[in-house]
Amino acid sequence: MKRQWLLLFVFSCFSGLVYCQGKVIIVPIEPKAAQPAAKTIEYPATEAQIREYVRLTKADEIFRVSWTKALDDNWTKFAKPYWPDSVRLDMRNEMANADLAPMIVRVYQEYIPTDLMQAANDFLQTGTMLAFAATPLGQKFCALQQPADAEGHKAILSLTTEILSRVYQRDEPLIKAARGRYLAANPDYKD
Repeated sequence: MKRQWLLLFVFSCFSGLVYCQGKVIIVPIEPKAAQPAAKTIEYPATEAQIREYVRLTKADEIFRVSWTKALDDNWTKFAKPYWPDSVRLDMRNEMANADLAPMIVRVYQEYIPTDLMQAANDFLQTGTMLAFAATPLGQKFCALQQPADAEGHKAILSLTTEILSRVYQRDEPLIKAARGRYLAANPDYKD
């Protein structure tokens, strides 16, 4: 039962962001194999550069909104009717507090070179992401970011699975107790 709802959420309900076209669009993510980088980057972006990029763009905050929205929007598709609302709230809390930095750093270091990341950060100190995406430098950045998206989706699915499994394990006694009460009140219900 646990595995079934977990996979249903992770693979059919997950949302992501597309940003480089000049606006933020929430789109469904189809799990697919990550495409390897065309070549190994000799001088990948540093962790400090990537963290600065995330700070300047608020990419982690934007992602968290779509991530928790996907959970809320799809709760009834994978949660059983007897699950206490506290389970959903615990999941939202874990997602809201998850450290996304290690995942973001790892993915960006595979695709974005240090000079391009620094140029992006320099531009973003005074300009907007929308203006950056319209520049030749921004277009180059976006082109390199596209193959990183597949790797990022894979990492996000892994993190989501980890979080949801942890919450389910922690809240399993509450769920079992609620199930017992629900079955007593609804004897014809089949799990």
